[in-house]
Amino acid sequence: MVRTSGPVLGLFSDLEIEESEPIQIQPGELIFLPTDGIEEARAANGKLFGKERMVSELSGHETKSVSATLDHVFAAAQEFSGDNPQMDDMTAVGLRRAAP
Repeated sequence: MVRTSGPVLGLFSDLEIEESEPIQIQPGELIFLPTDGIEEARAANGKLFGKERMVSELSGHETKSVSATLDHVFAAAQEFSGDNPQMDDMTAVGLRRAAP
């Protein structure tokens, strides 16, 4: 399952978050928590890297290490933006549930 949205955490002390169905992370699945700087990487023509492209870059890396997966996404965003200056930080946390 891919969830691609939610509130920014830690930004507002009075933010109320609605409860929702818990997500069961299966062995081998990845939790990917990026900052918006990755999807906002901009090419010289003004086009954004985007959320869909970021999710697409994650697919096919289910058997790769978390480090290799993160490196791949960062490299894809950098290649997309080329020499265009980076306007925001590109940070992500990746966690993969270990197989039993």
